[in-house]
Amino acid sequence: MNVRTNTHTAFDLLMHYALRSRACALAAPDVSPLKKSWTGIGFTLGKQHFLASMDDISEIINLPQCTKIPRTKPYVRGAANIRGSIIPVIDLMTFFAKGTSRVTRLRRLLVIDFREFSTGLVVDDILGMQHFPYDNYEASISTQLDTCFHPYISGTYFREITDTQDIERWPVLDLDRLLTDENLDNLSA
Repeated sequence: MNVRTNTHTAFDLLMHYALRSRACALAAPDVSPLKKSWTGIGFTLGKQHFLASMDDISEIINLPQCTKIPRTKPYVRGAANIRGSIIPVIDLMTFFAKGTSRVTRLRRLLVIDFREFSTGLVVDDILGMQHFPYDNYEASISTQLDTCFHPYISGTYFREITDTQDIERWPVLDLDRLLTDENLDNLSA
């Protein structure tokens, strides 16, 4: 019977395997430091796209059934039961005196937690999470933006579209400024 004696310990074998795997490993790619970025939710009102800070939005849902509330302003769609909480639902297109051609069942509700209360804001469509480097922020407002939106815009993020070399501008809707507007402070007509 041929008995083989092994003088290597388990630790020696593990060290040998580690050295062999390091010798075969690829070098790590050069990674430039990540740029800090701002993330918001993109949405549309009519043909105009906007951003809202992720911190301001608690959820995005399909437009729920609303119970109309008598003697309220025209932009108040009513009240909706969202997970056991009754919240007012505001149609932003009507608030800004713009018509919408979007089918109601395709519209979405941004649920905003503001000053310990929730409010629902109806938007035409959700464009998903949008990421922008902090450096791509301007405090100015685009001249192409309808003036009815100007009081509620805190600035604009921009990015270059690589295919066309065009600059895409995304106005940031300041939800604090919007929800403290005197027209939204008192919803009764």
